[in-house]
Amino acid sequence: MIESKSSRKLVSLTANSILGIFAFLCIIPIIAVISISMSNQGDIVEFGYKLIPKSIDFKAYEYLFKAPKQILNAYGISIFVTLFGTVFSLAVVSLIAYPLSRKDFGYKKTYLIYCVFLHFSLMVGWCLSILLYQRYWV
Repeated sequence: MIESKSSRKLVSLTANSILGIFAFLCIIPIIAVISISMSNQGDIVEFGYKLIPKSIDFKAYEYLFKAPKQILNAYGISIFVTLFGTVFSLAVVSLIAYPLSRKDFGYKKTYLIYCVFLHFSLMVGWCLSILLYQRYWV
């Protein structure tokens, strides 16, 4: 099947338009958060959330920068949990993937089924513990 240049251009234009719209829709929440953070609290109560604030107010940023210890502590916890979780997950996945990649491993299907069910049950337990305890260590 021979495609013409005009059909390729049409497909390219359509795909780029769809991706452009999707990219714009992904940027809107970021703009909304920045706009709301610079909005006056009274304007938010009276008029609701707007992408373009009626009046610009930096009181939220003043509040943040007066006592940055709590925010820095939160970032520290987030970074620690992310790094620890990534290293731990990489280690566990590597330990599971190595035997599954070997052709001479005799119990490959049994091991795979065991890992899938074990992972699923651990995931349910983890989700329940997050819902029940709301702690970052869980």
